[in-house]
Amino acid sequence: MRSLLTWFGACVLFLCAVSAQAATWKFNVFLDGLQEVPPNASPGYGDALALLNDSTGMIDISGTFSSLLGTSNNAHLHGYAPAGINAAAIFPLTYEIGVTSGTFSGSGSVDVAQTLAGKTYINIHSTVIQRVNPRLCRGTRAV
Repeated sequence: MRSLLTWFGACVLFLCAVSAQAATWKFNVFLDGLQEVPPNASPGYGDALALLNDSTGMIDISGTFSSLLGTSNNAHLHGYAPAGINAAAIFPLTYEIGVTSGTFSGSGSVDVAQTLAGKTYINIHSTVIQRVNPRLCRGTRAV
């Protein structure tokens, strides 16, 4: 009986270990003014890569932007709201200040369910049109 319980306990621990394995979600993000609320005609665009650990809730973001009207003056990850609705900043991104083209990056903690539901987005602000707003709405699970 004792060996049966030991075997059963080992099986339960194995199943818990397997189900607790973290996954990394990879998001390829396109930035443009048409995704902003309300949409704008900025020629600004960019792209980003975001990696989300669904166990810890940590997200790492890196990307580039180009052709802003005016110069860059802020950058954030925002959430949590569906497409078409603005949301508060979750954390700031490091970016090149005062340029029309540059890079940005950052890491922080997010609500995994809300992020996987497409309710977070990146904003690059400029001195002329205040935001180039992509949404993290398309993502694939990285193996």
